[in-house]
Amino acid sequence: MKINIIKHHGDVFANAIPLLGPNTTSPTIIGHGTNAYGVMGSGIAAIVREKFPLVYQAYRSLCLRNKENVGDFGGDCHLVSDDGSFEAYELLIEGKVISNSLKNNSILIANIFSQVKPGKNAHIAYVAKGFNSLFLLLKFVKLLEVEDEANYHINIPAIGCGIGGLKWPDVE
Repeated sequence: MKINIIKHHGDVFANAIPLLGPNTTSPTIIGHGTNAYGVMGSGIAAIVREKFPLVYQAYRSLCLRNKENVGDFGGDCHLVSDDGSFEAYELLIEGKVISNSLKNNSILIANIFSQVKPGKNAHIAYVAKGFNSLFLLLKFVKLLEVEDEANYHINIPAIGCGIGGLKWPDVE
């Protein structure tokens, strides 16, 4: 798979829609780092919680259902559509993927578990594994096909940097 990385400065949410164009049927994908405790209390995660309450509800529900096994979340990815009608995730503790139908022109939020606990607890290995998990999920739910790869843009901020405590040169 060929991945082109284009660096943009500014609001990861504002930049997502214009990159795809108004006539696309591809989903807009926005990734961000999160913890496994069901807390989106600060940083980009807090903005996701505010802008996309149904995404937050699905994420929180997933974390609470699996609170006995939060250590297994590190490096996983949880995809949720902005309207809550689509959800896909793969966790070692469940060993399965659940997905529903995805509407055209959806916004997909990729909750990448860059850390287990909130705060300065991000791990670079979790960030790397989280990207792999994201691409595997996209392929599994048929959102990323070989012939369509050039049509997808995934907006991702400096995951794990800032609140998570990682350094951008290491993550980049």
